[in-house]
Amino acid sequence: MPVIHFHGSKDNIVPFKMTKDKTPSFMKLKGVEDSIQTWVKLNGCDEQPMTETISKDEDELKVTRTCYGGGLDGSEVVLVVIEEGGHTWPGQQPPVGFIGKSVKNISANDLMWEFFQKHKLK
Repeated sequence: MPVIHFHGSKDNIVPFKMTKDKTPSFMKLKGVEDSIQTWVKLNGCDEQPMTETISKDEDELKVTRTCYGGGLDGSEVVLVVIEEGGHTWPGQQPPVGFIGKSVKNISANDLMWEFFQKHKLK
């Protein structure tokens, strides 16, 4: 099953890295890296990813796309990280300031469309 995941490194609602001292005991959440590695293993993807910077020069936030390819039936796992980004949607103005910064020149909608065009349902 192909997977694409977007995450801001400064997300204060769903943190990028989960720490036991800040997570309530009733929440059994994993950090982004642990979650991505779970999908990489389930999909039989290559352990060595290809990473590229996809943000545009005029944007203040750096955006990287990490792709784990070579999975079962052509599947891949893609992680898009917005450095210094919050709990926001890439390409959209955040509705309220306390959820953090958003990248303006990268569109999550466009990246998702590109991804699903590549990985069509059978």
